[in-house]
Amino acid sequence: MLVRSVARTAGQPMEMEGAHGVTLRMMISRQDGAPNFALRHFTVDVGGHTPRHRHPYEHENYIISGRGTVEADGEIRTIRAGDVVLVP
Repeated sequence: MLVRSVARTAGQPMEMEGAHGVTLRMMISRQDGAPNFALRHFTVDVGGHTPRHRHPYEHENYIISGRGTVEADGEIRTIRAGDVVLVP
């Protein structure tokens, strides 16, 4: 079993072309023995963003605090704390 604290997990700047003001904390990954699932914690600064991108798998997000927008297939939606997002 793995128990890991966000507060005790070091964050790294998101190193993806087009990302700005985003810190990534890898909470669960293949390195932890999870072959089918990854859990990442992102902190997005005011004015920050991730780049537009696609995945060959579904993508889920849970918004812990703040607000912003998310775009999928040309549709832009406002998101805020407590929302969940599924991009098929």
